[in-house]
Amino acid sequence: MKFKIQVLIMVFCANLCAAVPQSPIGFFKGFSWGTFGRNGDYIGPRAQESMRTMAQTGANAVSIVFAMSMPTKSSTEIFYNDKNPYMASDEDVRNAIRLAKENNLKIMLKPTVNCNDGTWRGQIEPADWNKWWGNYSVAMTYYAKLAQDANCEAYCI
Repeated sequence: MKFKIQVLIMVFCANLCAAVPQSPIGFFKGFSWGTFGRNGDYIGPRAQESMRTMAQTGANAVSIVFAMSMPTKSSTEIFYNDKNPYMASDEDVRNAIRLAKENNLKIMLKPTVNCNDGTWRGQIEPADWNKWWGNYSVAMTYYAKLAQDANCEAYCI
């Protein structure tokens, strides 16, 4: 009797798992990479070795993270690309994507926003939310285009 119950449970689980739709990009098993990277950090031998070491863990994916900035939690401006010389540059991001591809990793591009005054991003309270959302949308669209042009499998907002 116990054997029949175990078989029924296994059949039920197999049918349940088969019913779950599969993601078109597959399962991502990996790590965030570069989270607090600055201009130049994603280029050179250290970046290359870091990506290679991560791939050797058995990961099949990487979330390439980089941070845009705003001066304070109440600011409405978001600085990125040439307007933010301290963050990872577009060249950095493209190089990180290249390194991930060289290591056969799927890529999720994940730009974030940090406050220069040290306020945690979860406490952002812009003086004008509509203006902030407009600026955020422009910045995120800019990086969505970069992700699309580089054939990244995913883009995280």
